[in-house]
This record gives sequence, structure tokens and C-alpha cells, in this order.
Amino acid sequence: MAYQVNDSSKVEALYLADPVDPFGAVEPAPYPRPGTPNVDVRLAVEPVAGGKATFIEWDRARYPYLTHVAWQKGGPLTLIVATRDQKDLSLLVADPSTGTTHELVHEHDDAWVNLGFEYTWLEDGSGFLWASERSGFWQLELHATDGKLVRALTAPELGFRSVVHVDLPAGKLVVAAGSEPVDGGLYEVALADGKSTMISDPKVVT
Repeated sequence: MAYQVNDSSKVEALYLADPVDPFGAVEPAPYPRPGTPNVDVRLAVEPVAGGKATFIEWDRARYPYLTHVAWQKGGPLTLIVATRDQKDLSLLVADPSTGTTHELVHEHDDAWVNLGFEYTWLEDGSGFLWASERSGFWQLELHATDGKLVRALTAPELGFRSVVHVDLPAGKLVVAAGSEPVDGGLYEVALADGKSTMISDPKVVT
């Protein structure tokens, strides 16, 4: 069992009035303004039956934001962490017995890395799907178990949005995509070569 531990004791307390009840009692609330200490976040793993907790270690000074934790079928315990300025994001794989981690994927943007990612581990453990804006457009990628990029599965112009279904025995997946914000459709994509075929009307799925 993996769980998050938060410590907000060093976060500045601000008094914020409730706009619905501006004359009501105002209680202090922790609020990390820019440049002030943030909430200290840790991730722990503990046997379901009880026992000693193992804390997962990463460079929390550089990556204070724990944005996502997954322990999917066929895959290891993984976590996604980000810098406070949100210019760097790292997908880490963790060893629950030792607490050690190593990086699978790193994303960087000089302006901003969006956290609207898509991450799915293939159930046979052969790799994982990862969405990236590295090219300037959202694209779905297939990565090996060590994080190495195998291939991009969707072209930039397809306008990838999300994974709808994975049919591993058939070597195919269904994704929602659309080149325009007002349009969207379902596409069947081959894992072997990324060849895509539209399987719905482009204006059915938005």
C-alpha cells in the first residue's frame, strides 16, 4: 500500500476571508506564497497487513511537487514529480522494498510543462504509454521498461487527447483525438508502427 504524507508546519499561515460570509470568523490557513516554504510531501509504502513503512526517496528539494502516483497492473510503483516553477517533470520508478528511485522519463520546457499527462503501463509489463508535448503538440509515445522511447504512436497533427482502450493481444489501442478544439473522434492505433485509422465521425467525440 502506497500513501502520501504531508507536513504543512512550515507553511505560512494566512487569514483569508470567506467571500460568501465576509463578516464571519476568519481562521488561519496554510498558504505557500511564491518564495515561501511549501508543504513537505513524502510517499510511503507499507504492507497491507501492517508493518514498518518504507519511505520513497527522490530529490525533493528539486522536485517538491508529487503530482501523480500509480501502481498499475503489469507495472512497477511509479511517481511523477515536478519542480516548483513547473519547467521540469520527472517520471520515476520506485523500489518499494528499499525506497530507491530512478528516472524513466524527463520533460523540460523553458516556459511551462503541462501536468495533463497520459500514462498507462501495458499489462504484460513490456513497456508503457506516455503522452508528451515535447514536439509542441500532444503525442502519445510507447516507451520500453527502462524508459527509452520506442516510437511515437500518434502524429502531431492528429491532436491526441487521451487513451480510451488498449487491446494488447491485438496490438492496438483506441485514442480520442482531434485536430481542432471543436472536433474530435476515435482512432485505432497500431502499437507496432503507430498507423492510425479513424473509427468514428470526427464530430461525435468532443
